[in-house]
Amino acid sequence: LRGEIMRPCSKQWRITLPYGVLYPPELQYLTADKKHHGVDIGTPIGAPVGASVNGIINELGYLRGYGLSIIIKFTTGILWNKKLYRLILAHLSEITTKKRIGQQVNKLENVALSGDSGMAKNHAHLHAEVQKLTSDGWVSVDPSPFIGAV
Repeated sequence: LRGEIMRPCSKQWRITLPYGVLYPPELQYLTADKKHHGVDIGTPIGAPVGASVNGIINELGYLRGYGLSIIIKFTTGILWNKKLYRLILAHLSEITTKKRIGQQVNKLENVALSGDSGMAKNHAHLHAEVQKLTSDGWVSVDPSPFIGAV
């Protein structure tokens, strides 16, 4: 997976909440394991957000808790050992891509602007989450080693 995903925004913006951190008690209802499933990158509203992966747009629009979001599905591996992943880019202020669900995006394309939608109201940042498809469904994995977030 290393090299498959690029950092979705400028390296000038720092990680404000890493993957796997235990939520404070008032936010523990957000996930079953009470942990943060992505990385939050502190950005001002309106910072450009890149697709970060070569993949297919799977969802565009408002997602509960995530706010305005883009989900991009992508695969890694060789023919007989392909793995399916999806990247969630959330809390956006605007989706700027003209592409729609089912269309290909390139990891170098800007697709959105960061914001504070969903549960991020009044706390602008970009939430980047990687999930892997398993026999148990979609399972979050730590994206930070792959997007240069650490």
